[in-house]
Amino acid sequence: MRKSFINFLKAKRFVRKFGIKSQKEWYEWVKAQKPEEIPSDPSKHYKYEWVCWKDWLNDKHLNRKREFLAFDEARVIVRQAGLTTQKEWLVWARIHKPINIPSNPRLYYKRQWVSWRDWLITSESEESEKMRKTIKIKW
Repeated sequence: MRKSFINFLKAKRFVRKFGIKSQKEWYEWVKAQKPEEIPSDPSKHYKYEWVCWKDWLNDKHLNRKREFLAFDEARVIVRQAGLTTQKEWLVWARIHKPINIPSNPRLYYKRQWVSWRDWLITSESEESEKMRKTIKIKW
């Protein structure tokens, strides 16, 4: 039987009361005293609401306005990483993602968001256009 967890906002408010400051502290707390109605891995259970660990734990630094790159600028950097799947993005984001690119781009850039494919992979037409400009092909 699948566990029933409380909703994201209630869980986040509850967790913040404990003053947990890092992902490492989170996992220590999970082992020692996590209630059953809170998931051990909130990033997976609340994947559609999830922003980042700092948001989940209420890191004081998060209170300062985070300056993320504009969508197009962030997408250029992400595409340069050569990722092709959302799974690859998740691994890359945890290890290599610059701090000025959000962990959950689909949520942060929701107005510009098209798809994971659009976020990760340069389309053939864009590549063709860049090549045409670079080598100055005239039709």
